[in-house]
Amino acid sequence: MASIEPTHKRRRKGLFANDLRSLLFAFGDVDSPDQETVAALDDILQDFIIDLCYEASRVSRTAHRTKIKVDDFKFAIRKDARKLARVEDLLMLQKVITDAKKIFDDKEGRALAKKNEKERERERERERKKERERENEKMMAAAAAAMANATAMANAAANAAANAAAAAAGNSSDS
Repeated sequence: MASIEPTHKRRRKGLFANDLRSLLFAFGDVDSPDQETVAALDDILQDFIIDLCYEASRVSRTAHRTKIKVDDFKFAIRKDARKLARVEDLLMLQKVITDAKKIFDDKEGRALAKKNEKERERERERERKKERERENEKMMAAAAAAMANATAMANAAANAAANAAAAAAGNSSDS
């Protein structure tokens, strides 16, 4: 993004310092990172935000609007697919949260919440039924394995008895 105006205007030192320290720690840095590192990242972040706002403002002016819209920001970052996808994910999540809040704010929402709860209960019951079916299948498989094992042992015992009888018959015929 090309800056329209210099980014040194309206800067506040250390605006994101606490958040950046937390992020650095979360990504494996020490608990209290070097102040120069935090300051450098703060400058980079402020430059990015200011440049992005100027670019969105430029897009808005091009469309002959005085107010900047979310779509102007999306247009400004359209070339960075990862950032654009993240923005769209966050916007979708914001809509989900807003809708969830509406459910609990009005009377109609309460009825909708009951309906959703019934649907969730039916889904839980389906899951429990599937779990019972899986358990039954496991028990049937274990029973089949036990039957196969018992059959093999019975066959081995019958073979051993037949061999013993043949050996006894062979010993008695030799005498």
